[in-house]
Amino acid sequence: MLLVLDAGQYQYGLGVFERSTADGDAAPQYERLLANWRVTTSKTQTVDDYGVLFATSFRWHISKSARCMAS
Repeated sequence: MLLVLDAGQYQYGLGVFERSTADGDAAPQYERLLANWRVTTSKTQTVDDYGVLFATSFRWHISKSARCMAS
């Protein structure tokens, strides 16, 4: 998995990409977007607030994916 973050002036973008199966010698490819989120920036929120929000969103997606695979 590859976690990407786009920190803009008015919003943050967060995405999780899945590593595709490729040849052993080739560079890894991340083509399939598994999840993405957009969060508006706010003067009153701290770095810790955003960290908790992103970590919670990521954990929620992982547990949701695991439940879907188990079904």
